[in-house]
Amino acid sequence: MTSPTINLSVLKDVALIDSHYYAFGGFADIFRGRWISHSGEIRWVAIKVVRRRHPSDLERNLKRFAREANLWAQLDHRNLVPLFGLYFQSDVPGLVMPLYKNGNLIGFVRQHPEADKLGLIRGIVAGLEYMHNFTQNPVVHGDIKASNILVSDTGEACITDFGLARILYTRGYTTPNFCGSSRWMPPEILRGDELPTTYSDIWALGMTILEARISSRCQVQMFGSLMHGIGIYRKTPIRRCSE
Repeated sequence: MTSPTINLSVLKDVALIDSHYYAFGGFADIFRGRWISHSGEIRWVAIKVVRRRHPSDLERNLKRFAREANLWAQLDHRNLVPLFGLYFQSDVPGLVMPLYKNGNLIGFVRQHPEADKLGLIRGIVAGLEYMHNFTQNPVVHGDIKASNILVSDTGEACITDFGLARILYTRGYTTPNFCGSSRWMPPEILRGDELPTTYSDIWALGMTILEARISSRCQVQMFGSLMHGIGIYRKTPIRRCSE
């Protein structure tokens, strides 16, 4: 199997501090680690390692990993989680990023109801605006939701998880394959009529703002189920006429 090219420097002095992952995604598991930077500073990091439980899936996962790494490495904004570099666990690569003690947006606002939600939302908007105005072609994230927004140690909202992100060219995506989070998708994406665009990112942003403002899992799930019915079954809620 030929490994895809990843244009990132390999970091030295990186070590896992837990043998078991603390989070996972579609094709990778995330571990806590420690990195001694070039300046000698000890940094606590999160390491996203390609999943290799099923050998038949490894090649596909490596391709997705390389695509995410090469795109993420081009992005640089205060409201995007930075990518430090590459790490290898045996022969399997991992992406090294900061480990934020505040966790993701939804957990943070639940633990801190007094948090400046408007300021956090502004940060998400700034990060998404940067991506959508990136160089000559916009970058579509494709999976904006509260669990993909981390809160930095300085209290900034930072977009993460670029596994579904794509550079949007004039003809559309570089690939028709897409799998995102249905509760945050607009109806046309749920129906399969269109591929994700900057517009669908904005829809997902609206759902994320709703998550942050409500902070109630049941209410968000109920609204998500409603949108799923609108998208998949083409049902439209009946508007009550005022008497």
